[in-house]
Amino acid sequence: DEIDQMMNAQQGGQAVAHRPTAAPPENVLAFLEKRAQLLEQVIAFAVQATDAGHWDQFGDTPRLNIGGALLVMRRLGIRYYGFDGDSSPLEWTKEVLEDEMGRYYTYTYRGRMQIAKSPFDIVEALGWASSRDGFLGEGESREAHEVKEGDIRKKAMTQFLVNAVITLTGLKGMSWERLAGMGVSLDQAKVSK
Repeated sequence: DEIDQMMNAQQGGQAVAHRPTAAPPENVLAFLEKRAQLLEQVIAFAVQATDAGHWDQFGDTPRLNIGGALLVMRRLGIRYYGFDGDSSPLEWTKEVLEDEMGRYYTYTYRGRMQIAKSPFDIVEALGWASSRDGFLGEGESREAHEVKEGDIRKKAMTQFLVNAVITLTGLKGMSWERLAGMGVSLDQAKVSK
């Protein structure tokens, strides 16, 4: 049918522009309703890959951690790549900065993430980390030379992966009630500061 043709229309790896016809608006609505059902199935399928240990609690809000993000990626066939095509590496930058507290640096990773080569399910995301991040010094400020640069870079990459997965799969903004309905218990989740 027309909805399946719109979803599967591809040519040379690029989505083919669909030229609107005089189709009645209910066809567009049917497409959107089908899409909404598919997205709910993606959320359920992704959550089923996780358990309570894959979720952290920030205040009252659950957030998927890197272990959960990696499981979801495997389960959904998610891949990531840079902006120069689907086989290009992620972009990353290091910025050295200085202010009244001294010298510090940041790493940023940017790229795209896609579910199983779907032309509809692609997001752009970034991950960022600083040599001043609390996890490196238990909340204490440290000089840039006191922090392992590889740890900053790894944290930025981790943030990229988690941010992209939760955005791509619809797991961003989940509630504990919704997760409990899918079998994830707050009692076993890690509470973060």
